[in-house]
Amino acid sequence: SFIGAGQSNKITDNSFFSFIGAGQSNTSDASFGGVVSGRTNVASGHTTLIGAGQSNTIESNTTTTTSFSSIVGGMSNNIKAGSNFSSIGNGQNNTIDSEYSSISGGQSNTVSDISNKSSISGGMQNTLTNSSCYSTIGGGFFNIFNNSCASVISGGVYNTMCDSSNSSISSGQSNELNCSYFSNISGGLNNTSYISNNSSISGGESNKIECSLYVNISGGLNNTIESSNKSNIVGGQCNTLTNSSSHSTISGGYGNTLSDSSCYSSISGGSSNTLSDSSVYSSISGGYGNTLTGSSYNSSISGGCFNRLNTSCYS
Repeated sequence: SFIGAGQSNKITDNSFFSFIGAGQSNTSDASFGGVVSGRTNVASGHTTLIGAGQSNTIESNTTTTTSFSSIVGGMSNNIKAGSNFSSIGNGQNNTIDSEYSSISGGQSNTVSDISNKSSISGGMQNTLTNSSCYSTIGGGFFNIFNNSCASVISGGVYNTMCDSSNSSISSGQSNELNCSYFSNISGGLNNTSYISNNSSISGGESNKIECSLYVNISGGLNNTIESSNKSNIVGGQCNTLTNSSSHSTISGGYGNTLSDSSCYSSISGGSSNTLSDSSVYSSISGGYGNTLTGSSYNSSISGGCFNRLNTSCYS
């Protein structure tokens, strides 16, 4: 073992082939490893390395050894016992408690609870936890992964992914994927997908998908798809597609509703139009306050105001 220079540096007993290059109050408790420089750094385990910085720690204990892990620099960064083959590049107060994982920099970021083979590139107070393996947070602030494997949050603030593997949130603020596999939110504000696999929200604000498969909301404000598979809302505001109205579309507008098993149907813009009650293969092409209801299948309203079709098929 070897200490090159500095002050109050220490290599512990049984730390074979260990070294400290320089610095102050550094400790090496790592065989075949050590500390290059810096202050009050502690490297333990087997073949571990701290390059520089201050108060960085690679932990081991009597039951769990850390091997082949490293901290390049920064301050108060920590690799927990058993976090083998992991690394922290720089930054402050970053923590890894998983194997084969990395934090490149930033502040107060955490990879923990068996989130193996995952990474945080930077940012502040981002968290990968609860078996979120093979996942990545690109940066941003206070983004959270919980039990979501092979997924990505690219950035943004206060975005959350829970039980949503193979999914992504591209950016934005306060967006959430919950129990939504193979799904995506591409930015925006307060968008939510819940129990909706293979679904997407392409920006906008306060859009919601719930209990639906293979659906999409393309922006807009306060649009909702609920319990309706393979359907779409293309922008607009306060539009609702719900109650098993599968293979249907609302193309913009304001306050339009397509509901109650009205499959293969559409509302093309306008305001306050309603297509409901199992009116399949039917359409409302804009206008205001139009209603198509009562199992009026294969029917259409081409616009205007306050028009109504009730139990009128092929109309």
